[in-house]
Amino acid sequence: LAAYLSSILLSRLPERSAAFLLGISMLRRFSVELAAATTEMRDAQQLLEDLERRALPFSRSNDPSLPYMLHPLVREFLLTRVQQEGRAIVDAHAKRALDWMLANQRVAAAIDLSLDIGDIDGAASLIDRYSRMEARHFGRHATFLYWCNKLTAEQLHRYPKIQCIRVWSLNVIRRYSEADGILHGLEERLSARTSADEAHCSVARAVELERYIQLTLRDQWVGLAAKTRSWLARWPQEDKLDLGVAHVLIGCGLISSSDFDGALENLRLGQRYWREINAYYVGAWADMWAVTTLAKQGNFRQALYECDEAISEVESHLGGQTSAEIMLQAIRGFLLYEMNCLDEAGAALEHGLTALVEQCSVDSLIMGYVALARLQNAQGSQMEALETLAEGEVLGWAHNLPRLAIALAAERIDMLLRQGELNQALGLWEQLKRSSSARATRDFDNALRDKSGRIDTRVALMRGDARHALELICPALQHASETRQKRKQVELLLLKAIATDAQAGREVAFVVIQEAVDIAMTEGYIRLFADEGLKAKALLGSFVDSRPRNSTSPAMAAYLQQISAAFERPVMTLEPSALQALDALTARERKVLAKLQSGLSNRELADVLFVTEGTLKWHLRNIYSKLRVPNRLAAVAMARQSGLIKEDKPEGGEI
Repeated sequence: LAAYLSSILLSRLPERSAAFLLGISMLRRFSVELAAATTEMRDAQQLLEDLERRALPFSRSNDPSLPYMLHPLVREFLLTRVQQEGRAIVDAHAKRALDWMLANQRVAAAIDLSLDIGDIDGAASLIDRYSRMEARHFGRHATFLYWCNKLTAEQLHRYPKIQCIRVWSLNVIRRYSEADGILHGLEERLSARTSADEAHCSVARAVELERYIQLTLRDQWVGLAAKTRSWLARWPQEDKLDLGVAHVLIGCGLISSSDFDGALENLRLGQRYWREINAYYVGAWADMWAVTTLAKQGNFRQALYECDEAISEVESHLGGQTSAEIMLQAIRGFLLYEMNCLDEAGAALEHGLTALVEQCSVDSLIMGYVALARLQNAQGSQMEALETLAEGEVLGWAHNLPRLAIALAAERIDMLLRQGELNQALGLWEQLKRSSSARATRDFDNALRDKSGRIDTRVALMRGDARHALELICPALQHASETRQKRKQVELLLLKAIATDAQAGREVAFVVIQEAVDIAMTEGYIRLFADEGLKAKALLGSFVDSRPRNSTSPAMAAYLQQISAAFERPVMTLEPSALQALDALTARERKVLAKLQSGLSNRELADVLFVTEGTLKWHLRNIYSKLRVPNRLAAVAMARQSGLIKEDKPEGGEI
């Protein structure tokens, strides 16, 4: 191959064109401007056009700012020829290319170039200088870790701040054991040092902050606020990136103690610092936790508005279908579901829950899995909903995220109780409490305590013990009122109304229902009522019928009508046109449609079907277009209604 390229390619080119081609061979991707700067040839555009006319193997890269690239084999041959001409020539070309790349903020290209020409020390220096920007401003963890793997142990030892960012990236993608080893090594080095110069102090600050970041990413938030406040008090003059980190960590710690106002205040500071320096990736995390806090407070309208704004900003600066967008879309799906916007919620959740597991907050995972399961349940797929929650629970235990496992197990128990499956629910509840004693931690106990009041209340109601249910509700309702968690208040008030109806009569229960509706209407809660089941439906129906027409405002009347309508599960009646649309699907599209009910992400579906993700998306667009549906949930529902596909059921028929 080398002989062929030498005799056919280079020998037949004009001397200037050959020199130009050799000069750009060290560039993985390039633009006309970069090629001109590297080769010092102002006629780079004409030379490039001439080479393309000669059918040189150029192709287009996926980087619009560096659109050209050589075929890898051709580039490897040319780069070898350049290196044979001497290090001085390579260094001269590389210096000009690096100067242009750094002046134009093409940091990744500059590091790749340094690695390609064997300048590992130069690459290490660049990685050290730009690692925080690449990993934290833009979330390029895979690229950053790839660079680190190219460095020697001695070079990594020389640049401890690279190691700190490695710890962060590894924690984000849940490679915990590697992160632990690196962080432990850094802490040992610091403890062995006797001097305390500025370089030592700088590393000590970074390592301590990284330890608190690690706790945050692993959802270990108890005591986090106090630790980070101590760090901030000692280092108040740090740069805006680290100041933003500190305030966001304090915010997360305050969320765990239900100090939502304090949490939001610190999260807003983090958002402000990061927007000032265009740190878009970590900014998306701050946005996500701010939206999560608003949702925990029950401020769903404000949360949805800020979530939409954050998604728009992420798409503008980081691109679509990034991990940052997917975790925000999961929360958006949760919020939309509560407002009974089922189609929009399904579209938001289609971005893929499986992708969330790779790098995401626990809150996004909880909201995503809960929203998907509730949506499946609302559409009549109860078995599928329970399986979704069970899958998420397993992931929680597997990744040592007890809050995720507990939240989804509790949601599964609640769903079974609403369906009247008392024995199955009690079995799962006892199993979850046994897990508590085996994994006793403050984080675990707090998460379990938050769920136990509502589960025990529903169990008491199913057993007909309304008096005990009321006893259980009172402390939980008081805590929800004190922490101003509106949605939780409404849920508990609804349970209280059901218990009061059985204990003291319907008229007294109506007073409680009125209190619940007054709170719920301000935020547009609908599914909270509709998902509670038949007792809530009967009680709310009587409440609406008992109200004199003139005593209800038009807004309240419309809201109550929305809630009443949501109790009725939508029944899909297939029109002849819909049946014709199903008949119009190709055999391949029917196969794709049958796999959609598996709950796999697009990437996993593509692997199962042995196609690229792009091909799969093309099939999905065709299916949605032919069936005139907005998302996969609607497509699966239509196909099941027609009998085209059957609902998957686990072997043995057990949940």
